[in-house]
Amino acid sequence: MAKAPSRFVSLQGCFNFRDLGGYRTQDGRSVKWLRLFRSDAIHHATSDDISRLQGELGIFTVVDLRNPEEIQQAGLTTMAGSSVRYHNVAYLGARQIVPPGADEDPVARLTNIYQWIIRNAGARIAESLNILSEGGNLPAVFHCTAGKDRAGILAAMVLGVLGVDRDQIMQDYVLTNEIIDELGERLRARPGNEHRTLDSFRAQPKVMEMVLDELADKHGGPAGYLQAHGVTNGTIDKLRDALLE
Repeated sequence: MAKAPSRFVSLQGCFNFRDLGGYRTQDGRSVKWLRLFRSDAIHHATSDDISRLQGELGIFTVVDLRNPEEIQQAGLTTMAGSSVRYHNVAYLGARQIVPPGADEDPVARLTNIYQWIIRNAGARIAESLNILSEGGNLPAVFHCTAGKDRAGILAAMVLGVLGVDRDQIMQDYVLTNEIIDELGERLRARPGNEHRTLDSFRAQPKVMEMVLDELADKHGGPAGYLQAHGVTNGTIDKLRDALLE
């Protein structure tokens, strides 16, 4: 039997580039490997990384979840200027991003941010899922800055729609903590983050549990949430057809 691909894709410039393949669905299928990826900011990818992403992995679409001002400050991947389809879908576009205070509780901070996204950015989340479902757009990668929060919410939505159970969604969410030393040091170099500890950048399970609880309580789960924000049953079916085996 062929060996399954690695969950983490080893790159020189990106620490949190991960394959969403291999997760089992509740109806006995599994998510295809090498079709959909999540990542920290792709502009850190080296030229060798870009060659691998477009060659070996065949990335055809990039969905950038950062705000335009973040992109202007940090940079845009060179993949956006190639044959790759690039989409900026800013989940926090209507909310100012303010660095945390020195004594701010990371769980409380992320709870506030995640709640704001799912309560105010439903149309943006739906837009990103529609892009991923569009014919010819896979393989694709979606990313934010750390590949943890905004990317974590979209990953939970996609996996939930595909029928992956809650435990596996949570397992995927906390994988960022395996590379938090490298990722945290990079994030601490950003203006306003100099005082933060590495632990403050960790994925916080309680926060994602809150998101999944709210989706279940108010919408019956991710599929109901997406449908409430304009995603059609046909679009969901197309995503399942493209990503499940």
